[in-house]
Amino acid sequence: MDGFAKFIGERNADLRRIARSTRGEHSIEDVTNEAWILAVELASRNATRADFRDAAFQSLLLSHLYQRLVRYTELTVRNGLQIGRAHV
Repeated sequence: MDGFAKFIGERNADLRRIARSTRGEHSIEDVTNEAWILAVELASRNATRADFRDAAFQSLLLSHLYQRLVRYTELTVRNGLQIGRAHV
């Protein structure tokens, strides 16, 4: 857990950028919680442990986190909501 806390402190700007990119759908706390969940998933998928001190793991985690919370959500949900609003 100490490694995760240090990761959050060191990469806080990146996590805040991801939260801002969600256009208010996720707070920094949401992004932080999702980072923990995703780290466990990535470690399990790669048959390794979540090493928050490893720069390569940090980069992998942040890129996957961005993809999950911003890119894929934007492609599906946000664009769908915009279409729905146009007809109201």
